[in-house]
This record gives sequence, structure tokens and C-alpha cells, in this order.
Amino acid sequence: MTDIVGKIGLEKSIKGASAIMAVGCFLRSGVGFFGGLVQGVAGGLAANAVVGGVVGAGGADSLDALTALATSTDTLAATSLADSGLVPYPFIIAGTVLVGAAQPFFQCTPPMLSAQWFASDERATSTAIALNFNQIGIATAFLVGGGMATDPAGLAKYFGLISMACAVVTFGTFLQFEDKPKVPPSSSELEKLIRGEEEPPFIDSVKKFFKTPGFTKPLAAFIMSIAITNIVGTFIDEVMERGGVTEQLSIDLAGAGFEFGILFGGIIIGGYVDKTKKYKSVTMACILATIFLLIPLGLTEHALGKEPFLLVLALVGLGVTAGPIQPINAELAVDTTYPSDETAVESVQQIGGNLVSALLVPLAEIGAKQDYQLLPTNEWFASDIRGDVVLLVAIAAITWVYFSDFDSPLRRTMADRGETFDEVIDVGVVEDLGVAVLEQ
Repeated sequence: MTDIVGKIGLEKSIKGASAIMAVGCFLRSGVGFFGGLVQGVAGGLAANAVVGGVVGAGGADSLDALTALATSTDTLAATSLADSGLVPYPFIIAGTVLVGAAQPFFQCTPPMLSAQWFASDERATSTAIALNFNQIGIATAFLVGGGMATDPAGLAKYFGLISMACAVVTFGTFLQFEDKPKVPPSSSELEKLIRGEEEPPFIDSVKKFFKTPGFTKPLAAFIMSIAITNIVGTFIDEVMERGGVTEQLSIDLAGAGFEFGILFGGIIIGGYVDKTKKYKSVTMACILATIFLLIPLGLTEHALGKEPFLLVLALVGLGVTAGPIQPINAELAVDTTYPSDETAVESVQQIGGNLVSALLVPLAEIGAKQDYQLLPTNEWFASDIRGDVVLLVAIAAITWVYFSDFDSPLRRTMADRGETFDEVIDVGVVEDLGVAVLEQ
């Protein structure tokens, strides 16, 4: 993704990825004539298999008869799924692969979008909106998918709804999305333009990042944040049920509240960071709040463990405080490695975050079965805490300690303030470019 964006630009990449995602969605839903064609083919194959099985069983031994009967049963089941509107499983797999291939173009480009279109006091907010709006998709899945996808027919309708929504958004993308403005929105972007910065291959960027002092600190914070939000979102049903919330609608609403909290927290806290540039202090405060808000999610039994209001409040609060760590540290990593490739920075963070999340899933499953006593002799505050939450708290605490000694210069912020601008470019070149920009 990073190399493709570097070669063809942001506009063509986003439009192309939108088209790929739309095709993937339609492959999964099989709407319109495609769905009818697939159902007809599946039904014909199933009918032929049933007839063939019966004829073959008439002159065969009992084993052949049983085989024919089993085949007939399986094909009838396939026909039932086709009749419900679902396409064959290989089409669902193919569509999902296309959707997955398109996803990085939307998740890894927000820092570049913010740098090319927004001023220095707007970038963290812009990145928070673009990056964390992914959570709105998850929240929609909780609210809409939870009610629709309860059987094969409902799942087929849900896939169809996603396809229609994707088609509308893809049309809007082709109609409105532009590569970059004619005039750079900040001094740092103007500096990159004057110097003729070209994005190196992704592997070269990665090597450069890890040689840059301070890069691993925001990387660790980003990985911690995405790992915690992914794990909590994955096991949301179990987290809610252990705290006394068992109705599916209530669980779906709580999950949606968690995802919305991630978005709104990113907008509010990101806006504060835009104005103050206090990346370090805000990140450390968010990590600390994350640690304390995780604890109620692991409490079981006794007085504190069966308070649904406390549980839901802690869950939404966790989204508000843990979610903003991602866009803030995406911007911090770009600021620290300036004039780096923003998409390469975000790609490294996304790869690290999702890889660690995947590795933590089995550990969290094991930890969820472990209970640890808290204040067992206190009637009011005695409780058990589950091991999965203990694991997440430990990860957050280690990240807080590791991040606490971040002390690297904010190179892009310095360029925006003009502190390094005159030192790296020729003033005459600036004047010539200024005239060209005014003429445009």
C-alpha cells in the first residue's frame, strides 16, 4: 500500500481501493441478477446430485447408498443456504479478501491526508476523525448486524445492505476526492515540496524509522492502544456478561457506546493536542486512565462486580481515553521522523498493533478463565478480577513506564514554527516558489 500510494498518489489509490472494496462487498452479497444466477446454478447442481445419488444407490451396496444419501443431504443444505440469499462460501471468501486488501488504504493514509490538507493545529483532530471513524463501522455492526445477522437469510440481507452503502460511498469518493490542494496548508509541507522529497520504498522507510531516536515510543503507545481496544471489542459479550449485562441488545448498545467513545475521545483530546502539542503528557494521562478504567471490566461477583452501570460507564470511558492514543501517537511518530513518509509510519503502527492483537487473543482467552482475589476480607470491596484484564493492565503499565522517558525533538513542529526552515533551504528558492504559488 505504501509503495503504491508513493507511485500513483493519494487520490488514485483511495479511488482504486474504494472500487476494490465495492467489488468485494458485491461478491459477498450476490445482490441482483448475480444472486439469482448463483442460486439457480446451486439449485440445479443440488437437484442433479440428489437424482444421481438415488439412481446410484439402487444398484450399489449399502456403503454406496449411505454415501449417496450423505451427498444428497449436503447438497440440499447448500440449496437451503442459496435459497436464503447467501452466495456460495468461496464467493464470500473472495469478497472478504478484496475488502481486506482495500482496508489498509483507508487505515494507513489518515496522517498523509492530514498533512496534505490541514494546518498544523488541525492535524491530530483530522487524523482522529479519519482513523477512528473505522470504529463507527464496528459500532454499526453491533447495532445493525447484531439484529439482522441472526440466520442465513438475515446475514444475506446484511451483506446486501453493506454493498449498497459501499456503492454510495464509492460513488461519492470518485466524485469528490482530490489528491492535494494547490497551496500547501503548512510550512512543513511547503518545505517538503521545495526540497523535492520523494518517498522511499517501504522497507527503506522502516529501517530509517527504527534508527530515529524516539520512534519506538509512540509505536509502543499505538500498539498498546489498538491491542486493548481490539481485545475488549473481541470479547465484549463475555466482558458484559461477567458484569451482569446479559441481554443481547444491551450488549450491542454497550459495544456501540465503546466504539463511539473511541471516536469522540479522539476528536476532543486530539483537538487539545493540536493546540498545545503536548503529545507526551496527554499520552501518559490517557494510558494512566486506561489502566484504571480496565479494572472494572475484570471484576466478577461480590458488590463491585455485578454493577452494570459501573461496567458500562467504565467501558465507554475506556474508549474515550484509550482510543485517542492511536491518532495522537500516529501524529507524534510522523512529527518525530519528519520528513518521513506518513503512510509508511502508519503502516508500521497498524502492522504492529494488529499483529500484537492477534497474538494476544489466545492469551486473553486463557486469562479470562483465571480469577484473582481482590480484598477478600472487605465486605464492600471484595471481588475477583479476571486474568485477561490483568494482562491488559500489565501491558498498559509497561507501556506507560517505557513511554515516560520520551524526549525526542518534534521536527515537523519545528519546521511549522520556522525554527529549522531557513537552515535547510535556499531563500531564493522560497521566493521563486512563492511567486509560482501566487500565480496559481
